[in-house]
Amino acid sequence: MVPNPIPTSLRPRTVLLLGLLALLFSFIFSSVSEKEPPSSQFITTNDVSQLRPGMTYEETARLLRREGQEVTSITVPQSPNSPAASTCFMVWRNEDDSALVILFRDNRILEIYEQGIK
Repeated sequence: MVPNPIPTSLRPRTVLLLGLLALLFSFIFSSVSEKEPPSSQFITTNDVSQLRPGMTYEETARLLRREGQEVTSITVPQSPNSPAASTCFMVWRNEDDSALVILFRDNRILEIYEQGIK
């Protein structure tokens, strides 16, 4: 008897991504605090609306007027013929506990998540 293939929903890459998302959201909602940014560096919905997939981290930090804080990063092999993909989650927090979390792959925006940005 041939064993059943791994269901699509349980493939290692899917499990890894779900684990990273769980870690990310637990970090966002935790009580970890960082030094409060000056009000001139407060991130607004206008700032978020200017972000686009494909923008580099450097472009993002310049647009948001400050560096982000790295939450987690991982390098995942793609295939024998292509280089590994470097993936990281960066977070920008405002003094009102609103947050912007961006998933970067190979230094380019892949996904944008916001929590309470006004």
